[in-house]
Amino acid sequence: MEIAECCAGRKPWPLLIHGSAGVGKTCAALCVCDHCHGRYAYYDMGELADQLRQAKLGELEWSGTHDFCRVSPAHFWESWRELALAVIDEIAATTKVKDHPYDTLKAAMENRYSKPLILISNANLNEIARAYDDRIASRLSEGTVVELVGPDRRINRQGC
Repeated sequence: MEIAECCAGRKPWPLLIHGSAGVGKTCAALCVCDHCHGRYAYYDMGELADQLRQAKLGELEWSGTHDFCRVSPAHFWESWRELALAVIDEIAATTKVKDHPYDTLKAAMENRYSKPLILISNANLNEIARAYDDRIASRLSEGTVVELVGPDRRINRQGC
């Protein structure tokens, strides 16, 4: 399967997993996380944009070894680059993305260039291009694009 090929380094990153609701996109990404050797992060797009907004406002704190520390945008992206794997779910969840989520996704992709990054969406590349723009779709198409198809596993109570 193309997901395994990407994880083995035989297909390029980023990995876009798209398909209709309930086909197992998030489940597939979480399975990759289960086999990740090192730190990984899993965000939905809204959560990632909110974290970056908080960092820009000086309001984001992460717990450290002995205390909490304020996280700047530069520190946030430095940490992002050091992850073994990053996952962003729910990209293009709306038909037209506003500036901040656009800038966040663009920076997230730039800071993970050629590094393991999984993006999950119900939208295909054409729909992502309409929601964001052609640049985002082009950067995604540079990697590995996998469409998952099938029935909604939640409706059919099949789980992961």
